[in-house]
Amino acid sequence: MLMRVRWRMVRGIRSKVGVVVGVALMFLALFVCANVGTLIRTIADEGTGDPLTMYAITYIVSLERGQIGSFGALALGSVVATAIFTSLMGVGGASLFPPEELVGIRPHRLHRYFDTLVVQAVSVVGIFQLVALTMLGSLLTLEGDRAAGLLIVWAMWPMVVALEVLVAWGIGLAQRVYGRVVRRVIVTVMVCGAGLALFLDPNHGQTLFGAGDPFASAIRKATLGQWTAALPVFTLSVLLTGLFVITGLTLTQAALLRPAVPTPAPRSYWRWKISTRPVFALTQLLVLQVVRTGAIRRPILAVAAVAPPAVFLTHGSLTALCTLVATIPLAVGLAWGVNIFGVIGPGMTWLAAQPNVSRMILGVAVAVQLSIIAILSVGVWGPPAVFGIIDLRTAASVAAATLASSLVTTRSAAAKSVGHPYHVHVTQRGDQIIPPLTSINYTLRLVLGGGLVGILVLTLPSRPFQLAAVAWVALWTTYRFVQLTRYWASRSVQSRVVAAVAA
Repeated sequence: MLMRVRWRMVRGIRSKVGVVVGVALMFLALFVCANVGTLIRTIADEGTGDPLTMYAITYIVSLERGQIGSFGALALGSVVATAIFTSLMGVGGASLFPPEELVGIRPHRLHRYFDTLVVQAVSVVGIFQLVALTMLGSLLTLEGDRAAGLLIVWAMWPMVVALEVLVAWGIGLAQRVYGRVVRRVIVTVMVCGAGLALFLDPNHGQTLFGAGDPFASAIRKATLGQWTAALPVFTLSVLLTGLFVITGLTLTQAALLRPAVPTPAPRSYWRWKISTRPVFALTQLLVLQVVRTGAIRRPILAVAAVAPPAVFLTHGSLTALCTLVATIPLAVGLAWGVNIFGVIGPGMTWLAAQPNVSRMILGVAVAVQLSIIAILSVGVWGPPAVFGIIDLRTAASVAAATLASSLVTTRSAAAKSVGHPYHVHVTQRGDQIIPPLTSINYTLRLVLGGGLVGILVLTLPSRPFQLAAVAWVALWTTYRFVQLTRYWASRSVQSRVVAAVAA
């Protein structure tokens, strides 16, 4: 019933068509990922002698020799890591509707657990997990019955989603019982324990602590008709899924029987003397919005906490470089930049009445977003460069790519803030500043925009080409931002934004 109500709240034919097209694109991505193994086999059979062909042949040889643990561990480890990490960072407890909006309906208390399951399954993280597992199944089933291997990896997706929701509600129960301080201590201990385990492991988790080989071998044998070898993996996935669901329901029931921890009083916040200069004062207000809003602060801190160890553990691999070049601007843009005015909310009514604030706020917001990305990037790439994990040439390429990705992502996020502002309703852990379906839409667009530009700049062969690409991106984004500024200068546009976010 709640899902039907949420669907009816998607207003307009264009929005509903966009959702349907997005679902179709997701299935198309699954189809493509399911055929990656066939593509590798085709490339290897051509035998043209280029690097791509040699890579395909090397992969097939290692697969036939049984040296496949790293492939299974990489995909499975990334899926499990994202599930636990998103829950620890407080983004795994979202629901379809805020509790106060359901007072008149009074559904069963445990609907909150299944709300979280649905939201996590259709979130960006949930779709990434499904796509990654599908690609893993395709890479491990180059010959034989591909459906058997895909069935095993698809059976793991509900298990991973259930684990994510279990951890999220476990953290929520700890907060309701013991308070925020104990919850933060528990999260810190778990993160430090995982980091220590990765550090002490001889392979630094690259084989998923030895589980990669048995897992990949089971899928491999299933494709060759040896179901008895794969049956334990499939049975274990089903049993763990049931265990996670039952435990998650129990934790949810226990958490909802206790009152939610009240929001701390404003006086508990750190005081910052506001400047008398308008530009500096507006900058301080926007920075305070970022610092004090948990839905914004947690994703940014998550990237700051995970990215440097990832660079150290992977020794600055190309995959890590490309991922972080796209992820750092994306995280800041999705956490705040795509709905700047919605975060301010009713405060926009007061700000719009102040002299020159409406004229300055868009430019100041863009400057703050770029500054946050710059500080985060220096914190991520500075230590690896100092300790020699990446050389200065690589650091320069990363800086150029990050700058290009940041400019495109920030301009696009600012345009979304002006064109489609949303009223922010953050009342519980897991709530976002934009709706879940909109978050998926924005994520894909920002990745295909700023993320792709940053990766292309990073992979350019020479420094002059990189500098020329960055200069072209800077000119183009400046031109587009000037157009956006002129559009924002219209009083009707400003009134529409204020009315949308301050209702």
